Amino acid sequence: MEDLLLDALPDLIATLIGVAIGGLGALLAGRAAERRRRRGRATTVLRTLKQEMMSCYQILTVVRDAGAQPQGQMNFYLSTSAWETANGGGDLPEIIGYRLAAAIERHYSMIFHLRHYVMQQSALDLSPPDNPNLRKLRSSYAAIIHQGVEAAMRNHPAAIAEIEEALGAVAPEASAGPQQR
Repeated sequence: MEDLLLDALPDLIATLIGVAIGGLGALLAGRAAERRRRRGRATTVLRTLKQEMMSCYQILTVVRDAGAQPQGQMNFYLSTSAWETANGGGDLPEIIGYRLAAAIERHYSMIFHLRHYVMQQSALDLSPPDNPNLRKLRSSYAAIIHQGVEAAMRNHPAAIAEIEEALGAVAPEASAGPQQR
């Protein structure tokens, strides 16, 4: 019996070492796969947000360059679907980082603010034009929109720079190429 145990002991030790090394290898492989998945998700989210922000910037540039005075009517639409989709799961800060999520959120809050006043002004456009109170309100909304366009355009380069920096850290090839601001 003792001989049997002594003969089996090396096999038992080798098996236990193999199981431990295999388990550790599987754990490390699983963690590496999770990091790759998170990195891929972050890259996709950041690229999509950057494209949407660039599109909004182009619209804001057109609005600004159209020479609309604060008293003029400004009707335009700024898409936020990429932000709403990316933020919908509630885990965006964990995917791209809390600091970056906060910086992007600040920029999108300006976009949402603008959209609100553009919608309010559009609703006023359907009301009777001869009401002096509504005329004053239209003028106030137009001034707020004008200021909001300028503020969003000033903030845009910093927000894009933060996204590009994060893309460079997550996927260096994703941020290569000419920078559009």
